[in-house]
Amino acid sequence: MKYRQITSGEGYAIAALKKQKLSIRAIAAQIGRSPATVSRELRRNLSTAGSLLAGQGALLRRRQKA
Repeated sequence: MKYRQITSGEGYAIAALKKQKLSIRAIAAQIGRSPATVSRELRRNLSTAGSLLAGQGALLRRRQKA
């Protein structure tokens, strides 16, 4: 299977659906991705306060390293 990155649109969709309290499996079904992929994306993009930073996690990590 070929690797495909999450698009920014998918990241925002994950954030919006999670905010609506959907389960990881429900979100995965909605966007056509594996539950493991959605779970990883949510883990990567949580702030220290536990709020979701849709698509901003990687950007914040890069800035912190600099």
